[in-house]
Amino acid sequence: MDIIIRLPQEVAHTQLGKTKLLTLLKQMGAEVVGEETSQNDDVPAAADVQEVFDYHNEVLGEFFPRGLKLNTERRKIIRSRLRRFSTDDLKQCIDYVKQSPFHLGKNDANKKYLDFDHIMSNDKKVERKLQDSVELPEKSQAMDHVRLTLRSLGESMRSGQAGYSDKEKFSRLVVDLREATGETYNWKDDTFSRGE
Repeated sequence: MDIIIRLPQEVAHTQLGKTKLLTLLKQMGAEVVGEETSQNDDVPAAADVQEVFDYHNEVLGEFFPRGLKLNTERRKIIRSRLRRFSTDDLKQCIDYVKQSPFHLGKNDANKKYLDFDHIMSNDKKVERKLQDSVELPEKSQAMDHVRLTLRSLGESMRSGQAGYSDKEKFSRLVVDLREATGETYNWKDDTFSRGE
């Protein structure tokens, strides 16, 4: 018995990537109807490679004053990632890196991890960035809550009404905020600043 599966357009652009999905279906004996297939589905289009690279330069170009060139190694890295991920997935990774405090240098090494070769060096890194990009808004909301709590505790400390447990909680939250965002809070004048 033949199995015919009709795929909606959006299914072919999930994290599995169009090529992996089509290959899996073909291995199962499925006939793929309504999909444009080339002689070699494992070779991403040159336009897709250029699109991902151009997007990186557009979003992160400010961090590379001399610009990055699409050399043979970078072309190879993009092609490799496009075998598993869609162009939209790779763009989502780039967007995530632009918003990630860690990648922007708020880490133990005080180093920025924005270069193309690092972002897309392997499938595992791309997968992790896609997962983290979903969690980033939640972390941002959590940090907003931490800031509000610190302001409230700071007000108690300024008025002399803060107890020992308030001061302990304040100290823990200051450390959490600094580690997550690179920000510090001055309770005396109720200000937040970025540590350099």
